[in-house]
Amino acid sequence: MIQKTVSFQNDEGQAMSGVLRIPSDEGKYAALIICHGFLENKDRDLIADLANSLSYEEFITLRFDFLFHGESHGSLDETTLSQQIDDIKDALAFLETTPQVDMNRIGLIGHDLGGNACLLLDDPRVKAIATIGVRAHLDKFFQSYLSDYEMKEWLKRGIIDTAGIRLKDTFYYDMKKHDVLEAVQRKSIPLLLFHGTADMRHPFEDARALYQHAQQPTLEIIEEADHTFRFPDHRRYLIESIRNFFIRIFMRKRFERG
Repeated sequence: MIQKTVSFQNDEGQAMSGVLRIPSDEGKYAALIICHGFLENKDRDLIADLANSLSYEEFITLRFDFLFHGESHGSLDETTLSQQIDDIKDALAFLETTPQVDMNRIGLIGHDLGGNACLLLDDPRVKAIATIGVRAHLDKFFQSYLSDYEMKEWLKRGIIDTAGIRLKDTFYYDMKKHDVLEAVQRKSIPLLLFHGTADMRHPFEDARALYQHAQQPTLEIIEEADHTFRFPDHRRYLIESIRNFFIRIFMRKRFERG
């Protein structure tokens, strides 16, 4: 197993920090880009567990900090969902420079808003997507973070700084440009949609809405699982299911051998 701390840039020279894991120097491997959630980073335990576990299944994994998060460039208050979609494109461009990556076998895994960015990305290099606890309706995204009063003050003042959240109103107005259900409806690639019934951030009914709009969906609603699948049994099942999903798509012969 090879693990590297990596950095890659966008067209404006802004740098993103990531961790790349490669099973071996020899051969070509399917690769999975793992995207963290709202106000989080690549080192959160869910993201690290996914990347580390899946790398032992002969997948290259790349977990990275979106711009303005973690160790990547810039101040958090500048972030937008559109920027995060572009960040995934830059991560794909970075994988193209990695000799062991088979660019015909690229998948995305996204948690929370990172999952929305994955679903909204329109890129033929991506052959399958797995999401965990994502919203189907972005107009309701802030309901679990801000009160009605805080929302009004944010849009009135143009910036919010409360409870660890510091964002400009450009984040809100940019998010309103995106329609997740419409994007999912257009996608002809396999989607795995994971959600827990005890998710207090985003209701699991959103996963059902995504499922109803998708062309090739697999839906997993896990009883009593929370937003980050923090309980060991839920976390193990999540990782195993995502593993099997991508093995079916990218390593069919190996999967059939069991």
